[in-house]
Amino acid sequence: MPGQYQKDMEITIKNYKAKLSIETIKRSQRCQVRECDEISPGDFESYVDELDKSYDVRLALEKNTVTTHSCDCGNA
Repeated sequence: MPGQYQKDMEITIKNYKAKLSIETIKRSQRCQVRECDEISPGDFESYVDELDKSYDVRLALEKNTVTTHSCDCGNA
């Protein structure tokens, strides 16, 4: 499900550890990025594996800030 961040939840490559929950960060550390492609400037699509599950993840970055995101993982 696509998402957009409000200004107070702005996530950058420098502040993500302060903005995301410890649970989210720990879960992400258990995942492996199998492939990551820049499909257009600043728009990335990745295939991420977590144990026996695989997810399609998309991120859009503008000036090192996440502007949109999506994942077919739902709340798994």
